[in-house]
Amino acid sequence: MSNLQIQAPREPIGTDAEGRPVYMSHSWYRYFAVDLFARVGGTTSQTNTELAAAEYADAGIEELKLSLYRLRDELGMTEALIAEMRGQVAAMQSQIDGINSGVLL
Repeated sequence: MSNLQIQAPREPIGTDAEGRPVYMSHSWYRYFAVDLFARVGGTTSQTNTELAAAEYADAGIEELKLSLYRLRDELGMTEALIAEMRGQVAAMQSQIDGINSGVLL
């Protein structure tokens, strides 16, 4: 568990280039204190298991899998086409060799 506490907005969060204190604006304080801080569990954070259970059921994973499978299939087809073209090139090369040697196949 976390023992995290957010500073009050009246306390400086740092200094600027001239050494003056810098304060968090109200809107940023509200973002950290209410929105973000509350989402991750406040002062008592959730475990990884609890956070994983709170994830969206569909985070685009199935679409990504589909894209990867499609890419794999296209790559496989490309490799098959390359192998076929190599066979055609070898056949043409043997014809050229035959013509050069005077024997027509």
